[in-house]
Amino acid sequence: MNKLFFIQNKINERVLLIALLSSLSIMFFLLAFFSEATFDTGDGLRHYMISRYSWKHPALFLDSWGKPFFTLISSPFSQFGLIGTNVFNILCAVFSSYLCFLIAKKLNLKYPLIAVLLLCFSSIYFPTMNSGLTEPFFGLVLILSIYFVFDEKYFFSSAIVSFLPYVRSEGYLVLPLFFILLLYRKKIFFIPLLALGTVVYTIVGYFYYDDILWIINHNPYNGYQVYGHGELLHFVKQYANIFGKPLTILLLIGIIYLFYKFLFPKSKISSEEKKYFPEEIFLIYGSAIVVFIAHSVFWWKGLAGSLGLIRVMAGIMPTAALIGLRGL
Repeated sequence: MNKLFFIQNKINERVLLIALLSSLSIMFFLLAFFSEATFDTGDGLRHYMISRYSWKHPALFLDSWGKPFFTLISSPFSQFGLIGTNVFNILCAVFSSYLCFLIAKKLNLKYPLIAVLLLCFSSIYFPTMNSGLTEPFFGLVLILSIYFVFDEKYFFSSAIVSFLPYVRSEGYLVLPLFFILLLYRKKIFFIPLLALGTVVYTIVGYFYYDDILWIINHNPYNGYQVYGHGELLHFVKQYANIFGKPLTILLLIGIIYLFYKFLFPKSKISSEEKKYFPEEIFLIYGSAIVVFIAHSVFWWKGLAGSLGLIRVMAGIMPTAALIGLRGL
């Protein structure tokens, strides 16, 4: 009887997940199709233009500012116009939501379907779907790499995350976290794969630029140009516009819970949580916190071409949704 109830609940949850993701997809597609404008008319349009015209001008596939891996994967969609790029970002969001659900299940978190809503309706993530911005794809590559770690497919995780810096520069901040996790899990054999993306683009770019160090020499953020600077707590004060108030509260509870586990390591936890605790700490909490702190410092000190734009946080929103679900 109990087994039958469990199977029925599992089927019901699967049906609810399919219904939720389908409904959200239709809603996002309609919003994109009937919108009279795109969310970002600056970088979003430029990323779209680079992606669209890369088929006519292949050199754009190696445009450092445009982010080569984003350009490569999004280019088939952008051939249909800006709406095609919007559809690409919507698919990134829906797939990211699904992966958040799967990771929540592996962590044995209650109400894993809520992770979908926490992600899609966070304040800054929602509008980025209707744009040519790189953040949704960054979030997808990040959460997919994390999912493969949870699924113990370290080869795929290491290979995929190695291309993250070529979606957004924040990828360089995340790679050390995967390095630490692989070291902790004694998966030394997979560590060299973290350089795969850089090796591939170094070789490909060498034949065009005739420069083996083209990734460094053509980095658009080289030098000390300052576009602006402001308060260290700029992003903290923008919490409502980044996460939304409900998710912010859940995030704070989730972070407090993390400190509680560090202070009381012998406290009772589920077997699933104990099994995946390092992955949750380094990859989920670590990615979100490191990127958030780094952008805060960049804006404070006027580094890395920072403009203090809050949309840069959309890339870590899948991990933030999982932290929020832990808080719930």
